[in-house]
Amino acid sequence: MVFFSAIFDVAKEANDEAHGARLLQEVHSSFSCMENLDGKVQYVAMTGYLQIQERFIAQMPNWSQEGRIELGRTMQRQAREAFDSDMASGYAKWLAGAWLASKERNSLKAQQAHGLLEGFADYIRKDVG
Repeated sequence: MVFFSAIFDVAKEANDEAHGARLLQEVHSSFSCMENLDGKVQYVAMTGYLQIQERFIAQMPNWSQEGRIELGRTMQRQAREAFDSDMASGYAKWLAGAWLASKERNSLKAQQAHGLLEGFADYIRKDVG
C-alpha cells in the first residue's frame, strides 16, 4: 500500500506542477491583454474581480480544497466563453477563478500566480477603487 500511496503522491504533485505552470502563464497573458483594453472596460473588470474575490473569501470556509479548485477552473472556462460578448465580466470572472484555483494548489508556479493575483487585487484596492 505504501508503494501505491507514493505513486499517487508523485502523480498529484506532477498534476499540481502542470496546473501551476498553466495558471502562471495564463495570468501573465491575461494581464498583457487587459493592458490593451479600453479604460472603462479595465475598470469594470478590476472592480468585478474584487467583488467576486470578496464573495469567495466569505464563502470559502464552506468548500473543500477540491471544491475550490473545481470552482476556480469552472469560472475560468465560463469566463473564456464570455470574452467575446462581455470582456469586462469575462476578465473579472477569469481572474477570480484563477485566484481561487491558484490559492489551493501547492506548486511554486501556482503560488507565484496567486501572488500576482493578490498583488493585483491590492493595487486595485489602493490605486483604482
